[in-house]
Amino acid sequence: MIKDMTDRKRLRDQLLDKNRLLEKAYRDLKEERDQIEVQAGMLVKAVAEGEEAKRRVEEQNRRITVELEMAAKLQRSLLPKRYPRRRGFRFASKYIPSNRIGGDFFDTIELENGAVGVVIADVSGHGPAAALLTTMFKMSFQRYAREFSSPSQVLEQLNREFCHFITTGEYITAFYLILNAQEKKIVYSKAGHPYPILYRKDRNTHEFLDADGFFIGMFHEAVFENRETSLNRGDRLLLYTDGVIEARNPVGDSFDMRHLEIILAEGNDLTCDTLIEEIYQQLASFAQKESFDDDLCMVLLSAGE
Repeated sequence: MIKDMTDRKRLRDQLLDKNRLLEKAYRDLKEERDQIEVQAGMLVKAVAEGEEAKRRVEEQNRRITVELEMAAKLQRSLLPKRYPRRRGFRFASKYIPSNRIGGDFFDTIELENGAVGVVIADVSGHGPAAALLTTMFKMSFQRYAREFSSPSQVLEQLNREFCHFITTGEYITAFYLILNAQEKKIVYSKAGHPYPILYRKDRNTHEFLDADGFFIGMFHEAVFENRETSLNRGDRLLLYTDGVIEARNPVGDSFDMRHLEIILAEGNDLTCDTLIEEIYQQLASFAQKESFDDDLCMVLLSAGE
């Protein structure tokens, strides 16, 4: 009997031990399950937060895109819709921004005694900041061009004004001419801008219009020089920004001024509109692309057309 009682006690103790082990295993499994549930909840929350963050980013990008498109539309509205008509002279232009909004700009203005002012400018940099400066430039140019009859004076006034506005290192290059259609001559001034190319049809030669003058917005006391030249029948004057001559093909060669000289000479019998489109088409063919790393802006003045 004693032996049976001992055996039963041993069996009971074994059962108790196994029961304790099962209870511990159950508690461990429950803790692991609880941890998994917590982690799953955190994961669900993180996914939801990620989706919400993604939605906010997409919405912000959409708003930015809409705002940039509106800014680009506003900037394009600042460009001339039509050009002054003067007997014996024609204008044409081509403007291609590298982004939705760019820093290149041109404008024309009717002046006293039948004169016509033509300006082309290039703000350093791209995007909204450059576009804002071009907007300011147009308003200031229109005011000073009516107030001062000398191109150099207009550039001096613009420089003084923008030296106060520009505090972050940007600058503006510009070329401004006044056309006297009756006398068939232009007076011009330059602010660090690429040389306009004047093609002389009667001699089949090219001239590069230069004048002393530094970038606008850099030095308050910068001085700008006036120069003048005549325009004869068949002459073509091309104004452009540096994005034109610095465009590169796939092997890295640039579309330099020599290309422009050749096109102007070979296209001397084309109309003003056709010639400037030919320049753009040859540029796009050279670069083997239709979008460029920099803004493109060209203005062509044709005499005797």
